[in-house]
Amino acid sequence: MSEPFYRRVGDTAFEPTQATESPWDQSLQHGGPPSALLLGEIEKVTAGHGRIASAQIDFLGVIPRKTGTVEVRTLRPGRRVRLDAATLTIDGKVAAEARCWTIATNPGAEKQVEHRTVALPAIPDAAPDLSLIH
Repeated sequence: MSEPFYRRVGDTAFEPTQATESPWDQSLQHGGPPSALLLGEIEKVTAGHGRIASAQIDFLGVIPRKTGTVEVRTLRPGRRVRLDAATLTIDGKVAAEARCWTIATNPGAEKQVEHRTVALPAIPDAAPDLSLIH
């Protein structure tokens, strides 16, 4: 069994494991694990409100391989569209922040989507004569 990226050591505190280690520096984290941590914490808050439609993650410098805290807050509440953010703070400094737009879905909406395939147009036999273009 593989090692988790983080161990929860408090309500909002997470300790990174060796699995988060950057390939360039053992004292730093690779960007993937903090991204997953922040998005996962947002998903917990938005569960039942819809689907995440867009996510943005900003790294505000290197991310030390030290225990950090995650704070999730709603920036724009709404019934149909909402914006949430999660911040990873390490040693009193914001190391990374994620923002996600969530769009409300109707129960069973996935079943209502009709999927159709459309044939692509044929590829022309010859390339255009570009010598006529000045």
